Amino acid sequence: MSQKIAALMAIVLIGFVAVVGVAIIQVKNLAEISTRLSAVNLPLIQSASHIGVLIQTQYLGAQRIILSNDNSSSLSHSVDVASFNREEFFKSGLLLQQTIADVETRVRVLANEPAWQNTMVAANKSLLLPILFELRRSTQGYQVKVESWLLNNPQEDNSKDLLSQLSDIEVVTNKYFLDFDGMITAVNQETKTAAFFEQKVAIGLIILTMLFALILVLSIMFVIVRNIIAKPLQQLTDTINVFTPLHKVEESEFEMSIILRQDELGRMGRSFNRLKHDLWNQGEDLAKAINVAERANRAKSVFLASASHDLRQPLSAMQMYIEALRQKVEAPETIKLVDDIDAVSVSTTRLLNALLDVSQLEAGAIKPSKENFRVDNLLQNVVRAYLPLAEQKGIRLRVVPCKVFIFSDVTLVERIVSNFVANALRYTESGTVLVGCRRRQQHLSIEVVDTGCGIPMHQLVPIFDDFHQLDNKERDRGKGLGLGLAIAKRLSICLNHDIECDSRLGYGSRFAVQVTLGTENLNAVHPTVSDLGVKSLSGKRILLVEDNLDVQKASKQLLESWGCEVYCALNAEEALAWAEGVDTSLPAVILADHRLPGEANGVEVAQQVATSLGANIPTIIVTGDVDENHVRDIREQGYVVLCKPVRPAKLRAAISNYV
Repeated sequence: MSQKIAALMAIVLIGFVAVVGVAIIQVKNLAEISTRLSAVNLPLIQSASHIGVLIQTQYLGAQRIILSNDNSSSLSHSVDVASFNREEFFKSGLLLQQTIADVETRVRVLANEPAWQNTMVAANKSLLLPILFELRRSTQGYQVKVESWLLNNPQEDNSKDLLSQLSDIEVVTNKYFLDFDGMITAVNQETKTAAFFEQKVAIGLIILTMLFALILVLSIMFVIVRNIIAKPLQQLTDTINVFTPLHKVEESEFEMSIILRQDELGRMGRSFNRLKHDLWNQGEDLAKAINVAERANRAKSVFLASASHDLRQPLSAMQMYIEALRQKVEAPETIKLVDDIDAVSVSTTRLLNALLDVSQLEAGAIKPSKENFRVDNLLQNVVRAYLPLAEQKGIRLRVVPCKVFIFSDVTLVERIVSNFVANALRYTESGTVLVGCRRRQQHLSIEVVDTGCGIPMHQLVPIFDDFHQLDNKERDRGKGLGLGLAIAKRLSICLNHDIECDSRLGYGSRFAVQVTLGTENLNAVHPTVSDLGVKSLSGKRILLVEDNLDVQKASKQLLESWGCEVYCALNAEEALAWAEGVDTSLPAVILADHRLPGEANGVEVAQQVATSLGANIPTIIVTGDVDENHVRDIREQGYVVLCKPVRPAKLRAAISNYV
């Protein structure tokens, strides 16, 4: 043991001497570095200052030359002055070029000589040389511009043009000089920082000398403890870090040796081994569950894409056939039968739309596109859409005008408010449904208040669940599907808006959505069908572009029942062929499906037909794809968009707007 202590003391003593020697050497190096760096930086700083003075001299010389030349016609002695100014200008220009070239040479020499390669100037060579080159080229161009002007018989009338050109060059020259001066300043600051760092290193080494003995003793103790305890723990930790539930790791030789130990490390190793196998089994189950979930999600996406378009096609055709049939029957029993069929069709459409909305929101397929828009336009559209239903039930539907602009997705917010209004009308037998707004700090509360039956307190949360309805145990579809508020809740989460609901049983309810206030945007115009009237369509020409034969036949019969003259096309080629052979009577409206065979969609086909006819033909785009971003893109191009299945009344109102 005494020999070990003696050896330890010898090691501490040797370390102490070594650290002292290194500290002394470091102090000497610090003095040498400071002297060497000062010899490098000081000349560059002086050169930068000299270059700045010469650049200003060049500017002043050029101005003197131009002024003396302008005054030479009126003052005889100005000729001598001009000659003197030219000589001074040429001399200062040559001196400026030489000074910049000398600085470039000095930088290259410092960067190439081994003794100076560790300086900041050498390290920043790639930045300094391009700046110096551009500075020299700019000042040289300045001098050449003045010399060229002097050689071309300068006149007073062109001196202003020269001054303007020289002013542009001065701006560029000043920029490069400021870059150069800033770089030199930065290099000098970096040099001071390096010297200061070296000083701190020297001081640190001296301090380390006093602590070296203690550190060395602690280090030896650390090595001893590490070999006995820390090293096995570290290896066990590395094994734990490598292991993941989805990556199986077999027991290594070292791990087996830990497990076989009978001390605390052995018990820890055995516990970890059991935990590892349990996690691996759970990881396998998790991987299988993830795989199943991914397949289900892909299947849902395929279903949504298919249902969003293909399932809407027959429904759209059915509703148009029903409306065309209604125009041709007169017997009361037959009319009643047609109305019943129409009610079933509308109920099916409403259920399909609601289910697809819920599925799209759950799958994250609806992405909001926020903008600034006036809330009053949104409220008016909602009220106009539900006014016929309110009048049918004898309910007063009122809206309080509001000129405030909000920032959100206009389509999604309108759907939230529409669901609130629909729910209020459904549960209000008499009285009033009021739509209005209230300011709340940085938000606007859009509220729908009714005088209906009210909602029990314990139902205020469950009413936002899917298919949850009050007093509809028999599941009467005439009372709705129980998805309106659920969809509104999901849309509010998608938009990051809060929804409020208060109610008093027997007195009515209030639903509100909190939307962020926006700024005025007068250019936000979205074509809608809400404010369109209904006119006679007799004799109006309609170009119908629809690739689905069932929908095309149904649409044609419906339009003809309204007295329209319909021309059908399945694709872009047929539509263009018809346009090329049309007589002087142009179509009043183009009614086009958006998804068509081939590369051109409905918007592009309508544009091609309008170009072929040489006229701006009003166009209505019908689409089975109800993705909000897709519909918004079409509307932003200035077209009215109708989503399948299209209610005949809405289609007629849209066409009436253009005839």
